[in-house]
Amino acid sequence: MQSEGALRSAMAHCFTNAQALYEEAKLLYQSDRYPRAAALAVIGAEEFGKAIVYTVAALLPDQRDLLPAGLTVHELKHRICDLAEAAQIMSKEGWDAMGYPPSPIARLSDLFVSLAERGLRSFLDTKEARKYYEERRRRDDEWQRQREKFQAHPEKDWGLAFREPDLKNAALYVDLAESGKVLSPNDRVDEQCARLAVLGLEWFLEQYANLSQVISDDQSWQDFAGEVRGRLSTGR
Repeated sequence: MQSEGALRSAMAHCFTNAQALYEEAKLLYQSDRYPRAAALAVIGAEEFGKAIVYTVAALLPDQRDLLPAGLTVHELKHRICDLAEAAQIMSKEGWDAMGYPPSPIARLSDLFVSLAERGLRSFLDTKEARKYYEERRRRDDEWQRQREKFQAHPEKDWGLAFREPDLKNAALYVDLAESGKVLSPNDRVDEQCARLAVLGLEWFLEQYANLSQVISDDQSWQDFAGEVRGRLSTGR
């Protein structure tokens, strides 16, 4: 079982790597290198997702034994990002109801209380994560078939931007379609796909920006962890 110190170090490195990948993806996007920009942004989101789950594991010492040796399933990392987004949406409803914004650390505490309440196991359901993307692929395939008669570019995958693991593969690799057409990254990943991927990563990093400060300072971490754990124990 990983120690709290090891998890803090891992989450710090993952969050810093996500920030660096975002900056590189943004430069590539500005240079019109859309497939590479999209690929780096998707990888950055995966690193952000790892930072989230390592933080939750650090906050829940009695559940750390559930954490696997490595987080290698890409679908799972993007589902963790979905949970981070849901926590922000639910927390914002409370902030809006209060009529004033909380302090940066209180805001982060709210986010991780919402996340940690789910329990670590909910972040590690690989089967459910894969099922989500399989169902999304089926829906997109059906939608694609319905559109083929009417769209100008029947080969365009309109749902690709929202299937992050598939987007990364399309952005990095050449593929051969059943029709015999060779599909290069430039054929499959356009400006819109890249923009959505880069802006998505930017949003996550902005919403959880104070995490890097909390992780890097021992006292800030102790205050933050104590606040979250106290609220979890009392149900506040």
